[in-house]
Amino acid sequence: MEIIPAHHFGAPDERGLAAFLSHCREQARAEGAPRLASISLRVPDLDPLAVLRSIREPDEPHLYLERGDFSVSGAEAVAQTTASGPDRFARIRQFREEWTTRIVATGDLDGWLTGPLFFLAFAFADEEEPAARVFVPKWQVGRSAEECIAVANLRVEPDTDLAAEGARIWRAHQTFSQRAFPVREGAGPAGKVTAHPEPPELFRDRVRRALGALEGESLDKIVVARWMDLQAEHDFAPLETLRTLREAYPGCFAFSYAPGDGSSWIGASPERLVRVEDGRLETEALAGSAPRGEDLASDDAHGRALLESDKDTREHAWVVRAIERRLRARGIEPEIPAHPGLLRLSNVQHLRTPIRAPRPPGCGLSDLAEILHPTPAVGGSPREVALPLLEDFEPFPRGLYTGFLGWEKPGGEGELVVALRTAHLLRNHARLYAGAGIVEGSQPDAELHETELKLAALAQNL
Repeated sequence: MEIIPAHHFGAPDERGLAAFLSHCREQARAEGAPRLASISLRVPDLDPLAVLRSIREPDEPHLYLERGDFSVSGAEAVAQTTASGPDRFARIRQFREEWTTRIVATGDLDGWLTGPLFFLAFAFADEEEPAARVFVPKWQVGRSAEECIAVANLRVEPDTDLAAEGARIWRAHQTFSQRAFPVREGAGPAGKVTAHPEPPELFRDRVRRALGALEGESLDKIVVARWMDLQAEHDFAPLETLRTLREAYPGCFAFSYAPGDGSSWIGASPERLVRVEDGRLETEALAGSAPRGEDLASDDAHGRALLESDKDTREHAWVVRAIERRLRARGIEPEIPAHPGLLRLSNVQHLRTPIRAPRPPGCGLSDLAEILHPTPAVGGSPREVALPLLEDFEPFPRGLYTGFLGWEKPGGEGELVVALRTAHLLRNHARLYAGAGIVEGSQPDAELHETELKLAALAQNL
């Protein structure tokens, strides 16, 4: 990755931009391979979701991720690839490494969100088609409490028309600087929505079969997913729905991912897979659930009952131990609190244990994702026993649900989130997903109720 100071080619105007792009094209011609020209600009505070709504195209990929005052979005692809099969992590990592060597970056590069980002989306299973996608967006916006950064990325080939591309980037520069985004009319209300859930008895039967599998000594936990289809009179509006979700569940990661086929995956997930920043990695164990109370007393009672529940604390402990075991096997020494705490969301509360460790040299975000995915919170424990059983217990593909998505910097920092509380939208159809961890002592009716709470929390916002 080559970094060029902002004023190396003179003033930050159209002439300076043309000189920078010409430099990139000369490199592309010299090596006979494209360059990724990236220009970062610190701008007045923008809402990346509003920007995405104004610029997204249904036939182009996009990815948006937000929690609290931190959000990032990217739209359209200047470079991308997909991968399936057991080597999907290696192939996606190879793509990032190859394109990192082709980056030529300039502009305001002193922030954490500057420069091009690699946006990632991995399905739960490696046999999905595709099971993984990575793309570098043409336009990206990142916002935190400290900064707001707009980035334009351009693929420069040996024969790229620099005049046309330079004019396009300069117009975008003016748009971002002046916050002059076109207002696109959003879709109207979806109208009457009819729900078609998986029949309750089918889910109960799968829970019973899972409990039967637990009777052997080799399986501690398995996660069983459930679906619900919604059919609307009119098309759903994914980004408007996401705006509602982020306001309804501010403690969750709100996300939207579109692969470019007209569909969208949206959700509000409580769970981080892994974050890497400043030489440290952060992950977490999230397992064990209870409802919120109607008042302070009942809410506290539900929380205390969850902390004292033998079934839930055992389920949570397996997740903690599995993450610890996987990290230690790679020489990573995690810092783990002795007891879990409570993660209280608007409609549910979970047992949560934060896990932190120094980042090993040469180990990037996607390397850590390969170590951790899938955690027992979404697959089961032991992983090598639970995952093959899911093909029998779940006669439908999960897709992105319980996979993960997020972004990675060229140097391996970034953030990935487990895709929970997820809906797959295509025109006026939506499929919603939720799951329950089955351990010894699980009751089919209780697990059914847990999935109904999770599905209802998402459905009421569509």
